[in-house]
Amino acid sequence: MNFNILKWAAGVLIAGQLFFLAVDRIYGKGIELESFNPTYITYATVEESTTETEELRVQVSFKATLFSSVKLGYNQRFRWEIYESSAPIHDIDFNPSVFIESKHFDAGYEHESNGLDLEESRSWERLFIVNKYKHDMFFLNIKAWHPFFLNENNGIIDYQGKGEFQGGVDTGKIKLSGTFRINFSKIEASYNLGDFYIYTQVFNGFGPQIIEFDQERHINMVGVALTN
Repeated sequence: MNFNILKWAAGVLIAGQLFFLAVDRIYGKGIELESFNPTYITYATVEESTTETEELRVQVSFKATLFSSVKLGYNQRFRWEIYESSAPIHDIDFNPSVFIESKHFDAGYEHESNGLDLEESRSWERLFIVNKYKHDMFFLNIKAWHPFFLNENNGIIDYQGKGEFQGGVDTGKIKLSGTFRINFSKIEASYNLGDFYIYTQVFNGFGPQIIEFDQERHINMVGVALTN
């Protein structure tokens, strides 16, 4: 297990906690964390070329209101190879963002990186806007971005493009959605059990995580989620 990565991740989490405490001190009120993207832990089978591996794939996601309509978002993903003797954690992605949120659109800035250095370092920055449409149980989100600082990811635009769209249906009990970029598709489904969700995901294409942006994967995931 790479303890430098774990220490880096711990530092990020501690810094985030101190940030929230500082804001709480300044404004004199508690900050409530809200659901953002799904927070899940899943068993996953990963197919690449002629090999298939088994592992856990985990995502933690939340957002908080800084002031008025300005939000701070945070996503973190990692692979946990519990079936190997040392159960290493791999490919930790950090994806913080700050954005203005409204009923019909979001706009802001996001960073994504893997916290490594030298030839294994991957990162990029994006300015983005999301147009949001909702009618009854149906929803559609169209996201476009302008990427910059791509020195560590030459060619990432060829694989990840400059936008994505997500559509689906959410009944409150069942949620089904699809997210599509130029070179990948991601289908997610969840079933609300009250305190948690049964969660599944099927990913097909390039770049499930930033270090794999130019590598093709087919991933089947099933597990539990705290948010959907």
